[in-house]
Amino acid sequence: MAAPSYTTELTSQEIFTDSTGGGWTLISSGGGGQNSLNDPETDDYVQGSNCTSRSPWSNAARGMVYTSAQTIAAGDAVWVWTKADVSQTLDTLSPADADGAGIQVAIGSSTNAIDYYYMDGSDTYILGGWKCYVVDPAITADAGNRGGTTSTFGVRWNVPGSGPSKGAPFKIDAMRVGRNFNITDGDLANGYATFTGLSSVSNSLTNQWGCFIFANGVYAMQGLMQLGLSGTPVDFRDSNKVIFVANTIKVSSTFNGIEVNDVSSRVDWTNISISALGTNSPGYFLANENADININGCNFISMSTFGFLSNSTITENTFRGCGQIDQNQSIMTNNLITNSVATSAVLLDNSGADLGGNFSNNNFVSSGTGHAIEFTSGTEANLVGLTYTGYATTDGSTGNEAIFVNVPSGTFTLNISGGQTPPSIRTAGATVTIVASADITLTGLQANSEVRFYFGTDPSTAVEVAGVENSGTSFSFTHSRNGAGFYVIFAIGYKDIYNEYTFSNTQNDTIVVRQVTDRVYDNP
Repeated sequence: MAAPSYTTELTSQEIFTDSTGGGWTLISSGGGGQNSLNDPETDDYVQGSNCTSRSPWSNAARGMVYTSAQTIAAGDAVWVWTKADVSQTLDTLSPADADGAGIQVAIGSSTNAIDYYYMDGSDTYILGGWKCYVVDPAITADAGNRGGTTSTFGVRWNVPGSGPSKGAPFKIDAMRVGRNFNITDGDLANGYATFTGLSSVSNSLTNQWGCFIFANGVYAMQGLMQLGLSGTPVDFRDSNKVIFVANTIKVSSTFNGIEVNDVSSRVDWTNISISALGTNSPGYFLANENADININGCNFISMSTFGFLSNSTITENTFRGCGQIDQNQSIMTNNLITNSVATSAVLLDNSGADLGGNFSNNNFVSSGTGHAIEFTSGTEANLVGLTYTGYATTDGSTGNEAIFVNVPSGTFTLNISGGQTPPSIRTAGATVTIVASADITLTGLQANSEVRFYFGTDPSTAVEVAGVENSGTSFSFTHSRNGAGFYVIFAIGYKDIYNEYTFSNTQNDTIVVRQVTDRVYDNP
């Protein structure tokens, strides 16, 4: 592959970037100085070399729009950079004032037919500064009478009382249409694709796409991040980054997301933290193609759904307050899945490869409702080293059972090894049988030792569980016992070992053996 490439479809549908003068119309115009427009404004801008600004006012809602007919595809949005220098004078986001919120994105079919989308207010825009808002015109507006096409775009600000009196404090910079930003290529020789590389391109003064903004050591993303494209893979490797999914309140629930495309792509994340700032479109992760995906030691907080495939390896991560995870034969081990907001935290695919090797040693903590695991097909599954906290303690249909066997008929066997036996089961009709077992491993044995494990406390009636006549330096076996027992170890030249032992069919155990030389054999 070549050096990493960072692009976006936003550049193909630009409503306004640098002004050459003209195209702007004042809305809710005032008189005198309140009715003046700076086009271009060269003293303050976020993209290119200028923006457009408007003089101040008080006790009114005013703004400006730019005329540029656009066709907006389903799921796309209008992206608007804007700024209010004296944000304290704005109305709140949810105002009592009939003129609406402090900051409103305006989308119209003409300068006299405009819809207004309430985006911010003095209570949410406290620090001020340039912000990039995204609005899907298919979302119902908060006020207005647009109808028809989309051909005028801008911002209206509501100053319900005394406002600023000097300068040109209300500004609009680049406006675009779209959703996707794309990362492709990257390799060892030319450098891998990274979040830092994406930010350096998207945040440049020339671009300022607004999709991946860096500030104060963290990143804020909005829109669809595409890792690779069909026919053009990516090699993306990064670590130790903090990313927030922006609180985008006027787009569809699936507007924000991360998708991995092209089967030849590779994505390696280590210690990446991604948190959603809002609930409307909290961001999802989806492997569209069976690419090589390796996610280790990461934190995902309050995000939406995750969809992996068989070439995904997901280890030692935390999924906190997220939506459903579709395992799809991926390898998922040593993860913490806590406070899921989904009906079932993980949808397990137990077809094909042994599920026990693919899904093991994961810990589930209930939010008070919802299942830890759901099966929708099959007759058998192996669960290894799983633990459950806070789920219902009896079988039933409350919706908080640990495992939901969503199979309508027949039989379904759960083979449990290590970890915990699920505290509760829900079934859609199938008869569920639990077979619990655990592994015991002895290490440090003298070669050719005799090992015997017994269940029961009376040597005359105890049942042998496992044993070997001539061992190697280790010995392992699987059992399904619960209760008291003992084991014995014999070896020529070493003292006999007799130890009491408590069997647990949900807890794997490793015993380190220390055999002591028997002097009787040293001095016959």
